Amino acid sequence: MKQTFFALFFLSLCLNAKSVCPNRGENQGPPKAFEVKAKILKTLRTHLPKKHMGASRAIAAAIYYHSTSKKLDPMIITAVISSESGFNPSALGSVGELGMMQLRPATGEWIARRMSIPWKGVRALTQPIYNIRLGTAYLGYLKQKFSSRGGQLYLAAFNMGEANVEKYLTKNIQPKIYSQHVQRKFLVINGY
Repeated sequence: MKQTFFALFFLSLCLNAKSVCPNRGENQGPPKAFEVKAKILKTLRTHLPKKHMGASRAIAAAIYYHSTSKKLDPMIITAVISSESGFNPSALGSVGELGMMQLRPATGEWIARRMSIPWKGVRALTQPIYNIRLGTAYLGYLKQKFSSRGGQLYLAAFNMGEANVEKYLTKNIQPKIYSQHVQRKFLVINGY
């Protein structure tokens, strides 16, 4: 009787879990959280500046947590970070953008207030976890705003600003360059 129970239990695991029966087939659905976190961590350990390497686990956890809490793909956020700063928390953009997700101080302060996140000041934008929290909050807001128009407009708005995307859309032009750049980074990070 116990053997039958365990055989049925094992069979149910095989039907529902790739980790128990890895040869179950190619189409396994979305990757498990630990697989995504491991891939993010591996990417960070390859690209993060040495002085921030000790925080790589915490940064990977922040990317995963804040992405999923805003219903964003953590690997897309990782690709955005790659595109924006090359994983450099100290990155400074040409028009004052700061940190891993290259947030302008005014945008960081605005999204912090909008999402009831304490605003810690401009210098805090170079703190990786805080920058990721604000950046994913902003991308989540943009995704919600532009989702009815389809595509990856939220990525374009993150890069060029909401008003510029709106201008393009009134002219029936779909801004795609930045979205395509992020998609290429996404493919590289995921080994395609």
